[in-house]
Amino acid sequence: MIIGKKIHILILAASLIAGMLYLSCTTTPGKSTAQTIRFAVLNNTSPQSPYAAFPESVPAALAQIQQINPVFIMHTGNIIHGGFSWMGIRFADMEKQYHQFFSHAKNLSSLLYTTVGPLDTLNGDTSLYSSNTDHTPYYSFNYGNTHFIVLNSNEKNPAGISGQQFTWLTKDLEESSLCCTIMVFIYHCPMSNPRRRNAQPDPAFHDGAKLHELFAQYGVTSVFSSDGKRRSSFSHEKVTYNQLPCVFPEKKRYGRNNQYYIIDAAGENTDITEHSIY
Repeated sequence: MIIGKKIHILILAASLIAGMLYLSCTTTPGKSTAQTIRFAVLNNTSPQSPYAAFPESVPAALAQIQQINPVFIMHTGNIIHGGFSWMGIRFADMEKQYHQFFSHAKNLSSLLYTTVGPLDTLNGDTSLYSSNTDHTPYYSFNYGNTHFIVLNSNEKNPAGISGQQFTWLTKDLEESSLCCTIMVFIYHCPMSNPRRRNAQPDPAFHDGAKLHELFAQYGVTSVFSSDGKRRSSFSHEKVTYNQLPCVFPEKKRYGRNNQYYIIDAAGENTDITEHSIY
């Protein structure tokens, strides 16, 4: 398919750029001044059912992002509507949805990265996600002297990462210690901030405290997640957690719903603006 080839070329270009920019964080003695970078975040674009079309708000939001033209776009999970085979969902249903989403994204000039969400898999299997996005469930890349890490928080029920992924993450953080800024994308937030009191590990996230300790140890500045009912930002031990959920209604609804966010980041200074197509 022409669309599939174009998306693959964009992803390949992203990989090549990330590879070249890797040197920015590994060959510079000491941390340099943070560079300003603009990127977009969206999530939860999944249709209401595995058999429904994407709502019109999805291509409309992508078109608006295209006009803003950020350096890259990060989809932080639930691209499609998957789940479990006992629900009657098949690989063919999910494959069709992936093709539909990327047909909407075919005209994007910004690089498109993805994070795996709980609805992007079938019975927890990420193979279809990886084959359609050309991304492994967890990976990292650089832009200038900023290091970005993408994690898979669906390896434990209801949320958490495996020991294997934790080992990979530790090594990746060690190797990126020269980077000026480190940011993380993950579907589930490992920390919670109930009633805006002191932040604490989310009880639904297995070993959330252990993951936060690793973030704090290696100087992670910002964590972006997709869960939660509304936008929330809070800091704990110099790590700022940003819950940025998106809603894509079939039609305009009462009240404001965000379809995407634009982030202007420079080191620890991060400016987040909410955007709605309505």
